[in-house]
Amino acid sequence: ICNLGIMLKFSSRIKLSMMHESSYLQVLSGRNKLDTVKGETVSIYGFDRKTKIGSAGLKYQLKNTALPFGVKESTSNIALKHKIEINVRGGRVFLVRDFNTLKIHGLIS
Repeated sequence: ICNLGIMLKFSSRIKLSMMHESSYLQVLSGRNKLDTVKGETVSIYGFDRKTKIGSAGLKYQLKNTALPFGVKESTSNIALKHKIEINVRGGRVFLVRDFNTLKIHGLIS
């Protein structure tokens, strides 16, 4: 949990990512266009009610949606295209993807 806090603390200064087993975690804010694999599982976790998330290219679209931690999440959403968009306003979110999928498809080195 401390490592997650460190990621939040420094994510506005440097681009950070974390791996655990096969999970690849990033901190997102603002407008993000991401290369994905069609059918890839994408999970988004917010922290509070003031952070609003919008998405395009996911099976379960988010439209100005808050994902307060412990109340609501977007776990195991599915990429419908090879590119998705995640827009975060008023805060940051954790994005969790499968590292092995990213590696096999050359989306991460």
